Amino acid sequence: MTDGYARLTLAAVGKELGCSAPALSKRFGSKRGLIEAYLEWSEETIRERFALVRGRFASPLEALLNRYLLPGDRPEEFGPFRTWTEAWSDTSLAEATYQLRRVWEAEAEISLRDARMAGELIECDLHRLSIFLVAALSGVTILHAPGRESLPERLIETFELVIGPYRARGEAAVR
Repeated sequence: MTDGYARLTLAAVGKELGCSAPALSKRFGSKRGLIEAYLEWSEETIRERFALVRGRFASPLEALLNRYLLPGDRPEEFGPFRTWTEAWSDTSLAEATYQLRRVWEAEAEISLRDARMAGELIECDLHRLSIFLVAALSGVTILHAPGRESLPERLIETFELVIGPYRARGEAAVR
């Protein structure tokens, strides 16, 4: 699964999971069906993880930042990352990948709205800010150079670069 989308087969996935390609074919129908199931699962997981951090942190901005720092979302912890990002460029999956991005943006916007209501942010266009924040943090994640830099530090730095200008007067950076 780490050899890229073009080389992804049900047989390769089955070998990695310890099951047969016919069993996966019966369950998902095809490689595309497997990817679509993953994207559906991802939508649920994104929402659950945002809810998890919202429940853990009093500060909505701290919760939002920590959503991006959760284990399991970073390339070095998510072995087939290259495979999934290549799959996202498959035009037959365009609607599903678009929806996944919209879930990220919508959840970020909810968190930003909570932050504004808590007095952490000034009045601004939260919808556009959420789009920019998701794009910036996703870009950092995709372009991360493992072994050369700390991904959590880069995510924190990028979060502060994006959010900093919108902080309410006197609100300190999240760390």
